Amino acid sequence: DKIDAMGRSSRWNDSAWHNRMFIQTGGNRDGLLSIMGAEGTAWRAGEMAPSDADIVIEFDLNMRRLVQTSKLIATSFGQEAQQGFAEAMQEKVAGGALTLGDLFGKMDLRATLVVSLDREKRWNVQDDLKLPTMHAALRVERAMWLWKHLGEKIESDAEVSERDGLKIVKAPEEMPTPMGKIRPVFVLDEAKDVIWLALSEDYLEKCRSGESTLASSDDFKKATTGFPAKGNGLFYVSSDFCKELVWQIGKMRENMGNTSKELAIFDGLLGLADLSEDKVSQGYAWCVANTETGILCVGNAPFPDKGYGMFNSASSIAAMSAMATPALLKQKKKAELAVAINNMKQMYFLLVEYDQDEGAFPKQLSDLVASGLVDQETLNMLGQCQVEGETKPLVYIPGFSTSDNHGTIILHTPGPIDGKYAFLRIDGAVKSLPEAQFKELIAKQKKAD
Repeated sequence: DKIDAMGRSSRWNDSAWHNRMFIQTGGNRDGLLSIMGAEGTAWRAGEMAPSDADIVIEFDLNMRRLVQTSKLIATSFGQEAQQGFAEAMQEKVAGGALTLGDLFGKMDLRATLVVSLDREKRWNVQDDLKLPTMHAALRVERAMWLWKHLGEKIESDAEVSERDGLKIVKAPEEMPTPMGKIRPVFVLDEAKDVIWLALSEDYLEKCRSGESTLASSDDFKKATTGFPAKGNGLFYVSSDFCKELVWQIGKMRENMGNTSKELAIFDGLLGLADLSEDKVSQGYAWCVANTETGILCVGNAPFPDKGYGMFNSASSIAAMSAMATPALLKQKKKAELAVAINNMKQMYFLLVEYDQDEGAFPKQLSDLVASGLVDQETLNMLGQCQVEGETKPLVYIPGFSTSDNHGTIILHTPGPIDGKYAFLRIDGAVKSLPEAQFKELIAKQKKAD
């Protein structure tokens, strides 16, 4: 794959971080980039999914070009690799109806998966874990060729009927599952070259009806604010899904007890100890779009993007330097504090991993590079923050391990940001305090040492 340049930005938009990344390729569609297909097309999810959908995944999948690229790679490794690739492509799949080469050689699909959760009806995964029941439907475009190879076998054991030019293929009877009874159904629209699959006919019709769609949902509108009108991949989770996730993490935390070292590390790694369902204000979404000159990635997420972890790490705030009005400058300070806090959370992963290997935190942060846990460039990004318009390194306090007092401070900002010092404790919690209170706390810690 040819990548000429890359750019990123993050902006807080009242309830989420709007992150954008552009990868300039000059329109190149070779290598792994070819999996996403050609230039993006209009999104289907908003008009297909019902308004109560909790998870939506829409994507292009073009395996034809990937086969060509893989063949070239195998050739470059010599005759043995080339022969191995050729043999692999001749492997029979789908009950012998196709070879792997036939399957990949024709596969150029657009798929949309929709899931709605029912949080009032739950099923037991195990004694201490209950998940909501779900309704699911899948729409696959450009896929009728696949049914022509596989459909006969499926139809032989199914209830088949026709209605309004559509073929409907149902499981012969309801099937018991841990979630309850389901009766999977296919709907084949040969005129549009579309296959539908759902766990129940009722939910499938709800998706196909076009009534009360996700496009009318305020949650979806917020989550997709600033998105391009067309693209190649979309992932959306509703606010209800996020609340369910927070609730499940809370239950896991309860089951761990209140005094264990594992609980402290759990809180530190996830950064969710203080999060509750009522703090979830919206859903989130991410998308990828092929353009004439490159790839555009856009997301509205709970975290800003720093550049080393798309949409889920700390944000690059260089683009905010031009902000001039008092209101915007205040927002910039908050963003800088958020960046410092997220940097520390990322650093905690590395420090804990080093402690597990060596029995203590490193003597200096550069030891993380020497140990192979991180490269120098990433450490430089993680180990800094913005204080009064200047980039300064975070202050690391060595000499501790995860077995020491959980409240001990091991990393902090070199000065106040938006009037507060941010600091990382051994238990992984990242806190912020006004300057006077922080200095009093750090003085007590030094005196105790």
